[in-house]
Amino acid sequence: MWGWTKYHRLPNYAPEDTAELRLRLCRELSALRRRPDPLASFIRHAEIPLRL
Repeated sequence: MWGWTKYHRLPNYAPEDTAELRLRLCRELSALRRRPDPLASFIRHAEIPLRL
């Protein structure tokens, strides 16, 4: 999830400070929670033994 967020949602993002980075990162990860397809794909790719 971090790699996808870092390279696909936040490329070239240059926050002023860590507080701004944290806020943006939390928003991006919250948005990801509402998208089941990428989450399922990440779990399958990691070969985590879960039923989806």
